[in-house]
Amino acid sequence: MSFELLPTGSADAAQIAEWIAADPDHQDKPVAEDFFMTGAPGSFLVFKVTDTEGIVFYVRFDPDTDKKVRMHTQFSPGNVSKKRVVMAILGTLPKVIERLKIDFSGIVYESVSPTLIAWMSLNFRFKRVEGTSDYALQF
Repeated sequence: MSFELLPTGSADAAQIAEWIAADPDHQDKPVAEDFFMTGAPGSFLVFKVTDTEGIVFYVRFDPDTDKKVRMHTQFSPGNVSKKRVVMAILGTLPKVIERLKIDFSGIVYESVSPTLIAWMSLNFRFKRVEGTSDYALQF
């Protein structure tokens, strides 16, 4: 299966808003309308991951503390199978990490999903940041 990392734009706005509204972890957090738009203020890198069936998820990386980059993701509320998500992460994150290593010393993300936390820890060695709901990968 092949994947593409493509810029996001105004054509994606309605879907992003729909996915955020349907996401119990994100729906109550204020998110700027252009948060997942390529070139959004404060972002380092924003894109959508696609496969032959369409958009799998949206990603944003922001500069964070200690020369790390913070990863934000927006997954489908159920229209995209977990298998596609897993395959897309495995097929793209290693390449993104290689690019991020040029400017950053690691990645941090926040999650309350036990499944995602366990999977990212097992497959990419993310470790919990003590006293937070953040998980970090040091390059």
